[in-house]
Amino acid sequence: MSGYKELFEFLDQYARNHHCFVTELFLSSDNTYYTVCFRPLGTRRDSVNSNACEYVNISSEDAMQMAIAGTMKPEKSTELDIRLAALGILE
Repeated sequence: MSGYKELFEFLDQYARNHHCFVTELFLSSDNTYYTVCFRPLGTRRDSVNSNACEYVNISSEDAMQMAIAGTMKPEKSTELDIRLAALGILE
């Protein structure tokens, strides 16, 4: 995908609103979806939550929309809001 950098930056900025950040972003072998890994910001290495993360799959179609337009579908936004809110409280 030519917009990989834009997608990564968009998702990372979105995650930071929930006190999280993107650590991994990769395309599936069949090119149908991206997997993104989020982690909480500010987790100490000796914390029990130091390995906390949340993996989310995003369709290639949705990923292109995010990279090009800088927006996401409301249902994906709601999903991320719920999943990242829980992860962000672990910092």
